[in-house]
Amino acid sequence: MDMFLNELGIGARNLRRRPVFAFLAISALALGLGANAVIFSLVNAVVLRPLPYPAPESLLALWESNSEEGDHLRVSPPTYFDWRERANSFEEMAAFVTGNLVLTGDAEPERIATSHVTASFFPLLRAKVVEGRLFTPEEDQPGAEPVILLSYSLFQRRFGADPAVIGQQMATADTSFTIIGIMPPGFDFPEGTRAWLPAALPNISAMRGARYINVLGRLAPTVSLRQANSEMETIASRLGEEDADMRGYGATLVPLREELVGNVRPALLLMLGAVAFMALILCTNVSSMLLARGAARTQEISLRLALGASRLRVAQPLVAESLLLASIGGVIGLLLAAAGVRLFVAAVPNSIPRLGSVEVNGSVVLFTFALTMVAALMAALAPAFQAARSDPGRFLAESANGQVRSRSSQRLLTVLSVVAVAATLVLLVGATLLFQSFAGLRRTSIGFEPDGLLTARIVLSRARYAEKHSQSAFFDEVLSRIAALPGVESAGAVTNLPLSGSNMLFDFTIDGRAPATRGPSWRSNYRAVTPGYFKTLGVQRIEGSPPTSLDSAQSPAVAVINQRMAELFWPGESPLGQSVRLAYDGEPRRIIAVVANIRHFGLQRHAEPEIYVPAAQNPWPFMTVVMRTTGDPARLASALRSTVAGLDPVQPVDDIATMTSLIGASLAQPRFFSLVTALFGAVALLCAIAGIYGLVTHSADQRMYEMGIRMSLGAEPRQILRSLVGGGLRPALLGVLAGIAMALALSPLVRGILYGVAPANPLVHVLVGLVLLLAALLGSYFPARRASRRDPMEVLRRT
Repeated sequence: MDMFLNELGIGARNLRRRPVFAFLAISALALGLGANAVIFSLVNAVVLRPLPYPAPESLLALWESNSEEGDHLRVSPPTYFDWRERANSFEEMAAFVTGNLVLTGDAEPERIATSHVTASFFPLLRAKVVEGRLFTPEEDQPGAEPVILLSYSLFQRRFGADPAVIGQQMATADTSFTIIGIMPPGFDFPEGTRAWLPAALPNISAMRGARYINVLGRLAPTVSLRQANSEMETIASRLGEEDADMRGYGATLVPLREELVGNVRPALLLMLGAVAFMALILCTNVSSMLLARGAARTQEISLRLALGASRLRVAQPLVAESLLLASIGGVIGLLLAAAGVRLFVAAVPNSIPRLGSVEVNGSVVLFTFALTMVAALMAALAPAFQAARSDPGRFLAESANGQVRSRSSQRLLTVLSVVAVAATLVLLVGATLLFQSFAGLRRTSIGFEPDGLLTARIVLSRARYAEKHSQSAFFDEVLSRIAALPGVESAGAVTNLPLSGSNMLFDFTIDGRAPATRGPSWRSNYRAVTPGYFKTLGVQRIEGSPPTSLDSAQSPAVAVINQRMAELFWPGESPLGQSVRLAYDGEPRRIIAVVANIRHFGLQRHAEPEIYVPAAQNPWPFMTVVMRTTGDPARLASALRSTVAGLDPVQPVDDIATMTSLIGASLAQPRFFSLVTALFGAVALLCAIAGIYGLVTHSADQRMYEMGIRMSLGAEPRQILRSLVGGGLRPALLGVLAGIAMALALSPLVRGILYGVAPANPLVHVLVGLVLLLAALLGSYFPARRASRRDPMEVLRRT
């Protein structure tokens, strides 16, 4: 140990004598290790870290499933009660429904995210209050007195963290709630919830098809997920025998952590793999630098071997120097990660869950320490191997003849260059595919003209607007006033705005036609729209005429369908004049128009069947207003608020946004992942060029005596140039071939996050390979040209 510590001291002095080398090596390692620490902190918080609840591995999300409709269907209240009563595999089962409330009182009206939960919800998560108490089963019944639990953040911000609020009334736009408890800091499940209310679910068999609640379960001790799945399928089968509405429906059980992060896991792990490849490339560069230094110390190493030193002993200085470089790089990398992780998280899309828990903690430090040791080993491996294989007799014989060469060091440098080029190609192929996917998404038409659109959601108080006609009258008046604003071309409203994440789905029937046993399910997305909606959005009309102001509550019921629905249910014929009945009200509605498809759920998903009905014939207390403006739509936000306030001073206006910003938010994840991967690929490309440059420079230095002899015997500079450039291109070509094989082998891992792009794309692989070969040519040419222009007599004198 003392000897190794002495070697560390010698290594430190050597690094001080070569500050440029030390700076470059430490910078490369700090960059690679720091980037890995930042990305790992994100992956650790989002994907790897257990949920912040006791025994989180036993928590499950439960869904209904159907072969036609999918395996992640929400659950109806009567089905939830049947599951809870019959299932023995669960220690506890709970349900929740997300919503919102408008807080009133002395402060400015404010809408907050809420969750209606069953009394078993908090015991299932084993969550406790910091003040007050939880819900009782009696409070979780229809007609019970309204009570509420507050999040700690709302408790601090709205009530000044005063414990005296327990037992007080909290006024909202609809009713008043008695505050009975405060949840602990950090508890906000479902994510973003600021208050919890009793769900008070109605156990009515007629609601079997009303699938709108989310269900959680905690497995009983000693019960496996497979056993629970088997029992739930048995229960679903029996429910199908008892109730015709449940035939064909099963149950899907998913670990809760998988449910929360499963959709972003592949992209995050891909990003971690990309930064690991970048670190590998940086380590090969540092190893090349150490190998070149080791080759320069061949005389010293050979003399030590000739004097009796063991091969392990002569390798120790290089290992110590590598460990010292990696340790300093790891410490600096951690400091950079700690300083930059918040800036990095600020750039991460908000759609990625659990971002609030991203930090450089003990797990990140241990990961970085382990990675530092691996980096030290990788950087030291080649020079230590070279030192251990040094032949002192051969060195002394060659130095007596005026030539000192190290073919083994050249071979090792070549191997390192091949590895760096192969890893770079994999990174660049991945970045190119992600960029192609993102560019394809941006070119995809969403089905309307988003430029110049301003949107805002308005949810009416059910207490003040209890009647359907009052809801309809409010939105009619708001739209009339908005359309009169300067700079507004037209205005409309819809219950569920595209890209908003909200949706309504109803069963339907077609008059004169029995539902088919095969083919598309008789279920469609539902939208209530005002007469100006399609014009304002710029949705293309395929046939017929959309609703007008004449389609009032007293007019015959009508509907508009989208092109997708027409193709599925009326292939090759016109649906105009046909009548459909929504299970929601059962009223026959004559189809009067077909409009173009809208990608309601995002550019990544194809359009689904949609039915539009006039809002006047089916009013709702919530609508999203859409305005088409002549200039920047954002400048009309304050005018929109003032217009609504002029009609109802206590009515809040939420989620004001331009449509282009909503589209941008829907593309945030693919944009982020493509940009980060492209950044890693650019760094890798620069490192690969530097590696080729170093290889050719080292080759020229090692072959200086040979080239001097050849030039003195008449060899032309271009021959020397060709020889050295070829020495740089050969490992690059081998690296490209190896990289293409690696990229093809890894292509299935990225298939799930690409849109409209094949991961095994030969054209991409070939083009990236050509770019790398061109970069290798440039990296080889300049040191080769410099070596070919040397004076042969000067070269021979120096050797």
